[in-house]
Amino acid sequence: MRMTENRRRILAALQNRNFLEYGTPPYNAATVAAMLDAPNLNNVGRTLRALERLGLVVSEERAVPVWSEIQGGHCDRVQRCYWNAETMRRDKAAADEWIAGAEDRRDTALDAMMKKFYGQ
Repeated sequence: MRMTENRRRILAALQNRNFLEYGTPPYNAATVAAMLDAPNLNNVGRTLRALERLGLVVSEERAVPVWSEIQGGHCDRVQRCYWNAETMRRDKAAADEWIAGAEDRRDTALDAMMKKFYGQ
């Protein structure tokens, strides 16, 4: 197996820690393509499937919120999402910790906005 630059970039993207911008892992092909500013989603999906066959990524099906013009908002759609196999345990723990702290971050942000708005 040859480790191309594209494969390295995708594996690195799957270890993303910028949860504010892309959410928590696992990531679907569209999110990985956005992380890499990749112009061709099909190539990213094909590479992810190849990496899975090589045992470098692990995939699972998850409900992912997607925009629907017909429904006029977000709706959940089941998609294949990917973890970096090497860092999956660590990434799952980090994602769980991030999700667990969501209410505290929300409250902190609300307090900051209220202080700024009301000058307190």
